[in-house]
Amino acid sequence: MKSIKKFITVVLCMLLIISSVATVSADENTFSGIVSKTVEASENGDVELIIDIAGNPGLISLILEVSYDSDVLTLKEKGFTDTGLLKGNVKTTLTVNPFKLSWQHSDATAANNYANGTIAKLAFKMKEGFYGTTDVEIKYYSGQTLVNSVVVRPPAMQSGVMTVTRTKLAINDGEVVANYTKGETLIVASYGEDNMVDYKVYPNVVGNVKITIADVLDLGGATKVKAFLWEDLETCIPVCNHAEEKLNITDTN
Repeated sequence: MKSIKKFITVVLCMLLIISSVATVSADENTFSGIVSKTVEASENGDVELIIDIAGNPGLISLILEVSYDSDVLTLKEKGFTDTGLLKGNVKTTLTVNPFKLSWQHSDATAANNYANGTIAKLAFKMKEGFYGTTDVEIKYYSGQTLVNSVVVRPPAMQSGVMTVTRTKLAINDGEVVANYTKGETLIVASYGEDNMVDYKVYPNVVGNVKITIADVLDLGGATKVKAFLWEDLETCIPVCNHAEEKLNITDTN
């Protein structure tokens, strides 16, 4: 009788969960400008953004404008590191948002600098309890090169976006991933068009957990799988948004 009540509780709670937030990651690009990328925050919320340039047209000066969501990220004190790849970093106030990063070669007659790679690093702290994604825009503001010993602006350079993510629960290619768990209850389930096919409950999960859904669930007739992370089975209070993934027909065979 107790197991039947628990089954009913699980079913009712999962029916109350109706949507999840999809995250979109930016792929790395190799064009003339700032390289976009996705960065995973650490468990305690530390974030290191590595700013790379590609297709450098020969910069002797560069100014970037950095903007971010202050409700999610906080720039650490002394959170800026210049790598020295570009010459003449100009000290600036990083307490404002957006703020500018600037390099100006002191010798305007120097040869163009065509070096590519990491020009700077930024250290942020993510808000406690925040899970999901947030963007840091690295906007190309201005730059200069030398053409026949004359200082000119370089060809148009692309701005970049650093997508910062902190994943609590996700399903990737049929694998459930739950991170930073502290005794919560994990539930994975398979669904048909209008019914639940199978489910599995993992109480008191701790640490980082990975589960291959096909190994633990019946996927016969299933069209999608979901994962839920709750405080416990008694309250069905979600710790974060549930994760969901559609199944290919071959996944159910």
